[in-house]
Amino acid sequence: MNIKFIKLLFLSLLILSCNTGQGHNTAALAIKEAFEKNGHSCEIQNTLLFLSKIHDTIISDGHVFVYKRLPKLFGIGYRYEENHEPKFIQSQLRLGVKKFEKFLKGNNFDVIICTHVFSSILVNEYKKKTDFDCPCAFVSTDYTCHPGAFESNADLYFTPHPALTDEFVSAGVDGAKIYPLGIPISQKFLSGTSKEEARKALNLPTDKKIVLVGGGSMGCGPIVKLSDLLSQELCDDGLVIVACGNNEQLLERISKLSHANLLPLPYTKRMNLYLDAADLYLSKAGGLSTTEAVFKEIPLLYIAAVPGCESRNIDFMTSQGYADSADTPEDAVALAASILKDPQKARERISGCRAQLPDDPAQAICQEITDYILKKETVNI
Repeated sequence: MNIKFIKLLFLSLLILSCNTGQGHNTAALAIKEAFEKNGHSCEIQNTLLFLSKIHDTIISDGHVFVYKRLPKLFGIGYRYEENHEPKFIQSQLRLGVKKFEKFLKGNNFDVIICTHVFSSILVNEYKKKTDFDCPCAFVSTDYTCHPGAFESNADLYFTPHPALTDEFVSAGVDGAKIYPLGIPISQKFLSGTSKEEARKALNLPTDKKIVLVGGGSMGCGPIVKLSDLLSQELCDDGLVIVACGNNEQLLERISKLSHANLLPLPYTKRMNLYLDAADLYLSKAGGLSTTEAVFKEIPLLYIAAVPGCESRNIDFMTSQGYADSADTPEDAVALAASILKDPQKARERISGCRAQLPDDPAQAICQEITDYILKKETVNI
């Protein structure tokens, strides 16, 4: 067999992510998991480190601070980006081109996969200055076309859902490059455990309605007030589990609430089981948390926590009829109580979203990229 053809069966991939939110890294890990399962080698790099450690710290920490403390300002910034070319972002990413070039010359990658717009723009800025022709794929981690996605000039665009194709095309992306294969998530969210088994494994009651409340890894949104009101609403008939992520301050505040039916949950690697055990997931509208709920087929009710891309996630999921949303904790509690009266109806709605996607988005992306490389390269064998 031709040596070059053998090499095509075992690709070397570079996955570029960013620390501006955990979702991009989570998607990168899911992609890595799928490719390595198929015998390929993968390396994940933080895009911002190609600029400098100072850039990474300022941008990542600044993002977290504004996202958590000044959500309205975050929303204003996002809307500005939606209506303007990302010239400033491009100028900053150009600062990383030389270091990126040096890194690439020390390696031999067959494909570059980007889970953040910054990553894809860096690759494109490098391509503008060289004859570099390594295929580049952009993976969207929200249910919208991110500002700047068109400027990435990727070879393949992996989008969260078929109904978003027109939005990407309207933004300037070539429709022939779009593959609506879903947001890649970890394998453990793809298979389900029965509610009874999940509750037994987690030592949870089997005779109560369980609402899982989540604010993402950063614990964003009016979680304390929401949990307080929800616990009062459910009384002895239900249990409220609050996933606090990495937010230790939130965990402490939830722990101080005097409700016997309220369970504060620190960071856990068993979120898949908690989703299996719950009757309703009341969450902020992150792209990854949304997709995990979709594949667990659990009724989803959004907390309007942070405007920006999460507003777009809410707009999409509610307009398609897959999920519900509430603007205030009071409204969320009332809507949660209504959903809990007939959770099966809400479950069927979100199941409609999963039916539009592959069984395993990360594996589907792996297969599509592999096929693309084979088609591109075998003509030269």
